[in-house]
Amino acid sequence: MNTDENYLKTIIRNLTGNAIKALKEIENPTILWKAWKENNQTYLSITDNGPGAGQEQFKALYDDKEVVGIKSGLGLHLIRDLCRAIDCEISVNSKLTSGTTITLKLK
Repeated sequence: MNTDENYLKTIIRNLTGNAIKALKEIENPTILWKAWKENNQTYLSITDNGPGAGQEQFKALYDDKEVVGIKSGLGLHLIRDLCRAIDCEISVNSKLTSGTTITLKLK
């Protein structure tokens, strides 16, 4: 994997911090980090068993005009920009009451 280590660390730290905040009121909180390779691509994901959120709350990850999302950490719009800077795709799978998985696809 060839990427900017500091940008990636910042992304990972922020996503982990957001997951920790989401688990504040959860009984038996769990955060699971995974890393794997598939078809010569490297993936990292973080999953929590928090309350989840609607896709609208993650809009700042995808929409350049959006700067408001879930109000914690650096801000999803900054994570979006850091991911772009290191040519990393980010995707979100979140279900209300079932938690959230955020996946990074590193190029």
